[in-house]
Amino acid sequence: MDFFKQILNKVDSKAKSSATTPFSYFIQTKNLKIHYVRVQYFKKSTYRSAVKLLQAKYGFYITVFEDVYKTSPEKTIDRLLYHTGTSIRIHGRATSIKKITKPEAVNFLKKNHSNLSLKTKYSFGLFLKEELVGLACFGQIINMRNGSKSVVLIRFCNKSGHRIVGGLTKLIKYFVKTYLIDEMMTYCDLEWSNGNNYSKLGFENKGKTEPNEFVIHLPSCNRIFLKKFESEVQSTTVKFDDYRKIENLGSLKFIKYFNV
Repeated sequence: MDFFKQILNKVDSKAKSSATTPFSYFIQTKNLKIHYVRVQYFKKSTYRSAVKLLQAKYGFYITVFEDVYKTSPEKTIDRLLYHTGTSIRIHGRATSIKKITKPEAVNFLKKNHSNLSLKTKYSFGLFLKEELVGLACFGQIINMRNGSKSVVLIRFCNKSGHRIVGGLTKLIKYFVKTYLIDEMMTYCDLEWSNGNNYSKLGFENKGKTEPNEFVIHLPSCNRIFLKKFESEVQSTTVKFDDYRKIENLGSLKFIKYFNV
């Protein structure tokens, strides 16, 4: 298994792996617990049972699906290293904030994040001298019925292999002050975080969202939302043996209120 070899080579040479299902493995390193899920033989009921057992035994752990690793192996390993605390540290006070274009944000996310920016309206970058080292992407500002202004924080991303101490706090404060925001919503991907970082920033946990279902094209490892697959792909001629359906763990919804 190439993923485990990379863990041994780059994360922890003493890591241990054990099978949890016929298609997944639980890997323990000195600082991380990782559930690696292969796609081809994925079975939802088996996966859900395994998740319940693992969460009961270990609490939080990181989940890495095979397609995510295979499409972005270096970014995935770098992101795991980030969670070990071995990243290069940059102090937020040493950076400056500049508004950047959507193409600039998408290009940065492609290089440094496993997810792209989705439907964003505003993107602000953290610059160390002239180098973009972090960014936050926000959605459209919404005027609520009660007169307050609300926005969604869609993405926050550091340069791969780096950690910007206080970077997200700095970007949020800047955005709130610039656009006079009253509340900000965001989502925490349960495959990579338990949401504690948002709680420390003053966000309130508003509950869990349902898992999303995806279809994976096995030869390319391309991932597509199940609903989009059903409406767009199935109407064409495809080899259904080349596709597998999976589901993620869902997200936690957080909201932070300002001016209260």
